[in-house]
Formats: sequence, structure tokens, C-alpha cells
Amino acid sequence: MRFLILGFILFLLAACGGEPSVTEEYAPVFAMTEYEPLPPGEGEVVYLDFIIEMLNQPFGRFERAEGVLLGAYIARDAVSGGDIRSFQDYMQVEHGIFAHTMRLGEPFPLRWVLDNIANHSTPLITLHPPQDAEMFDFEALETFARYAGMFNVPTFVELYPIRTGHGFLPLEHVNFFRHARGIFEQQAPNVALVWGIDTHNLAHAKHFYPGEGFLDWIKLTAYNHVATDGTFGDFSETLGIFYGMFHRAAPLMLSTAISHHSPESNSHFPAQASDKLTQIYDLLERHHRIRAIIYRNYSDRGESGHIYSLNTSPILRDAYREAAANPRFISQMPTAPHPRRGNITLHHPNHAISREGSFYVPFEGQMLPIAQVLNRLNGDFFVNKQEGHLTLQVTHWP
Repeated sequence: MRFLILGFILFLLAACGGEPSVTEEYAPVFAMTEYEPLPPGEGEVVYLDFIIEMLNQPFGRFERAEGVLLGAYIARDAVSGGDIRSFQDYMQVEHGIFAHTMRLGEPFPLRWVLDNIANHSTPLITLHPPQDAEMFDFEALETFARYAGMFNVPTFVELYPIRTGHGFLPLEHVNFFRHARGIFEQQAPNVALVWGIDTHNLAHAKHFYPGEGFLDWIKLTAYNHVATDGTFGDFSETLGIFYGMFHRAAPLMLSTAISHHSPESNSHFPAQASDKLTQIYDLLERHHRIRAIIYRNYSDRGESGHIYSLNTSPILRDAYREAAANPRFISQMPTAPHPRRGNITLHHPNHAISREGSFYVPFEGQMLPIAQVLNRLNGDFFVNKQEGHLTLQVTHWP
């Protein structure tokens, strides 16, 4: 009975907007932690970035060893009219993913999938519940899955993302997602199933999480809105929480948009939005398990008042071109069959320390000599003093 009461309380919290903090609901894997001080000693303390390289790890479906797939959502883009080639010609950027949104029961977007095939890009279909029909209609889902498997090309399907106003109960959503996994494995083995959540629901993520064996990728949707004075909130903390929660479970995907229009003051801030865009794309340098980023390119001025379009401002367009030109952003899916294995690099939020030729790393709430950690984990390490980092190579990290 007490478990039933607890579940009901959690449901009321979600329904009424009384969200508990993320640390109350789901502590990040890599939380910023106060570590015990170093043993007494002399000599200068040097702080080093602490990098953990996980060796010979299983990759997710369509995950690459290196690089971030560059993607865009352009269905509501007024300039390109949703045409892939027109958008890429204007932006002068090739993309590996193009996103589409629909409801279960609507006609399958065959023409759009064919456009992706012709463009050598990968479709990402976000599937929402029907507007006025049975929410968990498995017959309709099977029909959708048969279409998704028709051409046997790599395809992402984000199924029923957890977003504001989703209306799902945790158990029914988890059961639906797990059952859907079996449908796609049978009808569309070419599909990578994506579990998605937006930033407003991150605190409740664990209640809707279907489990590692029932998904291929995990996606965060994050909108960045400019304030009346042209400033933005700190997105790095939110991204760090999401990353800490899920980076071990599966490859990650970020869907983001930056508004350069403040509806409250009816003011435009393209230069500030350009700086924010650059910061977000640069953040992926330290979040190696984020393997795809989708920019949501459209204007929502008639509804929310925000403008996310890149092609309405030369400043934003140029900032996106420059960010996308970084070699880590790629436009091709891997061709090797799944499953595959390789090394996965993780950045720990706490530093390693060097003092008098000895090295210490954060481990289980303490700063321990590297030799003790290596004995526990059977790993190896190396230090790059010029770059200022210590890399620990292990096959597992507790």
C-alpha cells in the first residue's frame, strides 16, 4: 500500500508542477562531489582535467567511435519550405540527419524518407500519440513500423517523447515502450529506437525510463530563450545533469534551438544568440557520448513568440556555419554492421591532481593515489602536461 501511495504522490507532483530537484529524483552518475583532502605534504598542487577512456565498449546502433552527426529539423522552415537540398544549399552545410514530427495514425512520410535516401542522410521521425484516438494503439504502431522498415535504410524513431503536457503515467509509458521495442525488432530492424525527454521533465526521467535493453539512443530536447536584456540561462549545467544520468546507458542525442527574439520586449538579439549557439556546439567537445545534435530551425513567432530560425539572420547563419565546420561534426552514418565495439571517452567533472610527481584521482568520494585506483580497476593511465589532462584507461568504471 505504501508503494501505491508513494506513486500517487509522485504523480500529483508531476501533474501540479511541484517538481522535485534533479538530485532528489535521479542523482547524476558524475555528480560534482566534495572529496577528502590530500594527505599532508609539500609541493605545488597542479589540477588536471580527468578523462576516463572506457576500452572495448559495445556501441549503440548507428553509433560511431568518433564524431557527432549533424542534423536539422526544417519542416516549418519558411525559407527552404522544408526542402532538404534548398536548406543545405543556403546554409552551405551538409547534414547527416533530418528530423520529422508526426502523430501515430497519420500517413507515413514516404516522400520525405525518399528525399533523405536521395540526400544520403538519415531520417529521424518523432512519433507523438494520436490527437483523438487510442493513445497506445499497437495495431497503428505495427502499421507505422512496417512502413519504417520498407526500405531497410538506417532510421531513427523517437517514440512518444516525455515533454510538457505529455499526459503519460509512468508505468503505462514504460510498458508501451517495451512492447514497441519488440514490434520494431520484428517489423523494422533497421530502426534505432530513441527515448526522448525535454528539459522540463528531466527531474522525473527515471519514472519513465524503459531500461537499457529497450532503447538504442536517448535524446534531450532543449530550447534556449533570450531574456529581455539579451542574456541566456546557463545550459551547461542542464546538459551536464542529462549527460551524467544517461551517458553510460546509450549514445545520446541533443535537439536544440536558440531564440534570438524576446516576445516580452519585442527585441531581437542575433549577436547574443550566435554566441549562445557557438557555446552549445562547443560544449559537445567535453560530452563525447553525445553522438548527434539536431538544430530545430523554424520561427514560432505566431505562437510562443520565439524565433529559432538560422536563415533569418546572417549573423546566426554564419555562426552555425562556423560551428558546423568543426571536424568533429559529420554528415555520414557508419556503414559497419551492428553490433560493434570501441573506446568511449568520458570527462569527469572533478579534477585529477599532481603533486611532487605523484598523481591523485577522485574515486568513491576520496582523492586516491593513482596506483590504488589502478589496482582496483586493472587499468592504465597517462598524463599530458602540455594539454593539462590525465587519462585513465579502464574496461569499467564503478
